[in-house]
Amino acid sequence: MKTLFILFMLMCLFSPGQSVEMKQLLLNIEKLAAMKAQYQTMVNGYRTLENGYRQVSDLAKGNFL
Repeated sequence: MKTLFILFMLMCLFSPGQSVEMKQLLLNIEKLAAMKAQYQTMVNGYRTLENGYRQVSDLAKGNFL
């Protein structure tokens, strides 16, 4: 990821006409990384909720394992 970032920064230096687009691309990459982290947090939360619901459901049915 760092090499990709350095490559993009070098490209910005040599092509000033495209620097705005490169900056936007870098921002989009950062946003994507943040969204992936948020998605993983949501998945973990859902799994926790699902396991808790399953335990409560089992207790209500009389399964005390």
